Amino acid sequence: MTASRSSGTGVLPWLAAVCAVVALGLLVRFGVGGVVGDLLGGALYTILIALLVYPLLALGSVARGRLARVWLAAAIGCLFSVAIELLQLTGAPAALSTVFPPARLVFGTSFAALDLVAYACGALVFGVLGTLVATRRGQASVFCQAAE
Repeated sequence: MTASRSSGTGVLPWLAAVCAVVALGLLVRFGVGGVVGDLLGGALYTILIALLVYPLLALGSVARGRLARVWLAAAIGCLFSVAIELLQLTGAPAALSTVFPPARLVFGTSFAALDLVAYACGALVFGVLGTLVATRRGQASVFCQAAE
């Protein structure tokens, strides 16, 4: 067990990053309209999923090393986002949001092909930022600290 895991200090920067992405996503959702808001929201959605997945990857032996986990988390975030977008073709998310309106924030209601581009961009941003921070002077990144 490393010092950051035993003291719990590694979780705080990760949690702060998750909260920042959620807050920014809500700000974009309710404050920025049109295509720009849709694209930013989609990218942030994928970044959030990747942030949530990253620490779980350290528990298994799927990806060894920080950079492998960063890029695997980015790919999983993108694939999850695409799966949710494709689910919208069934109408199930729209039906769910009529029963439980907050579900609209997680599942959306209608398919938009442009969202697929946003998800890919979000995964790329997560991967690049995760790589830059993880390799910067050997310091653990926000992404990495929660997993160590």
